[in-house]
Amino acid sequence: ADDGTGVGRLQALRKWWDVIRSDGPAFGYFANPAKTILVVKPEHSRKAEGIFAGTGVKILNHADPNSNGTRHLGGALGSEEFVRDYVRAKVAKLSEELAKLSEIAKYEPQSAYSVFTHTFLSKWIYLQRVIPGCGQLFKPLEEKIRQNFLPAVTGKNNCTDLEREIFSLPARDGGLGIPNPTTTAGTHHDQSKKITAALTGKILRQDPTLTDSEQAIWQAEKRRVLKEKTEHQERQRKEIEDTIRREAGIEEEPDRKSCRWKRHKKPPDPPLLKRLEMAQQKGASNWLTTLPLKEFGFAVSKQEWLDGMCLRYGWSPPHLPPTCVCGTQSSVQHLLDCPRGGYQICRHNALCKSLAGLCQKAGYKDIKIEPHLAPLPPHMQRKTKEGRVRSTDGEEARLDFCAVGVWGEMQRAFFDVRVTNPLAPSNSQKTLEQHLKNKEASKKNDYNKRILEVERASFTPLVFSVAGGCG
Repeated sequence: ADDGTGVGRLQALRKWWDVIRSDGPAFGYFANPAKTILVVKPEHSRKAEGIFAGTGVKILNHADPNSNGTRHLGGALGSEEFVRDYVRAKVAKLSEELAKLSEIAKYEPQSAYSVFTHTFLSKWIYLQRVIPGCGQLFKPLEEKIRQNFLPAVTGKNNCTDLEREIFSLPARDGGLGIPNPTTTAGTHHDQSKKITAALTGKILRQDPTLTDSEQAIWQAEKRRVLKEKTEHQERQRKEIEDTIRREAGIEEEPDRKSCRWKRHKKPPDPPLLKRLEMAQQKGASNWLTTLPLKEFGFAVSKQEWLDGMCLRYGWSPPHLPPTCVCGTQSSVQHLLDCPRGGYQICRHNALCKSLAGLCQKAGYKDIKIEPHLAPLPPHMQRKTKEGRVRSTDGEEARLDFCAVGVWGEMQRAFFDVRVTNPLAPSNSQKTLEQHLKNKEASKKNDYNKRILEVERASFTPLVFSVAGGCG
């Protein structure tokens, strides 16, 4: 045993202490009076000194409320003033650590971000779970996050209030998972109380039993609290989306019943809103949450990381060339769409190579890159308006890669990759889901019948957005 805690009246605590001292050694528990602290209210100090006389227990009975308390299991016990001073000291230490991490982020933003989300964040979350009403005491830490850490990690100085709210969202919702500590304290403490309520009741009743039904109830309560947390994050995300629409001047869709005679065209979503939707796709935020392990090629350079941030939120990357190789003025949108810059081919080929490599690691056989397809019978060939055979039906048609055993034993599966840009002007009126489904249907229209009837195999189109999400 390491730590022990008792709460109650002074006489009962003295009996409890005597039992621990007499019976504890038989169970390997040796209580040390020099490290034992009794926290009492100032008006009970004399009574406590008399009852615990000769025990060696340290009694905290300071008249100064700022000194009347002690640290306990990462939290604080004592007067309200003592608890506040304790939290202030902890926040000051956290701010110093964050300042050092921000300096590292100037040169290694990916590593600093991983440290923040995987280790540093849990420090203040635990403190907020065990101490109620401490949200406003975290203002110095929030200032460090906003003024030092976020500019170093994102490459953007002076983020707006809306951007700060977006960054506080989980990565799966398009944010960075960097919450505002001044607004999360109450939620964390309430969630902790709800999850541990049953255990707290057992301690107060001194009930040592633990039944399977009680454990099942606790697990159900934990799932309920986690569900409430997810619902809260969902409401927060929708509020941010509504704010983006209002700032873009987009009102709610008109009521169809009140204007049946007139057809209203829904205005396109603002680019920022569509970017957040793209970031919410499956796999689109893996580059953020993955540990930067060089062994697996997950570590990226500072420039690659900051460029990724710019593409995620629609910022213009620094040092962007003034013109494209095609002679058009450069912009993020143009470079993503221009077929002459080489970026489209590079991203497509790199993705095909990675997917084929994963098939090989998974143990699938006879993996081929850009395999030739069997000739299509003349009656199945489709022609263009000019009378020529379509390239997808010609003899030189190829798919990106194939493998045996993916969907069925000894069955060949063909795959074709398409990377699309939902932010292109031609796609402004389409939802992200609709856009990706259209691209998938287009691929199936080109190759599905040929693969099924001629190759006697299966065909799977793989559609990705430029943000990395899988359709």
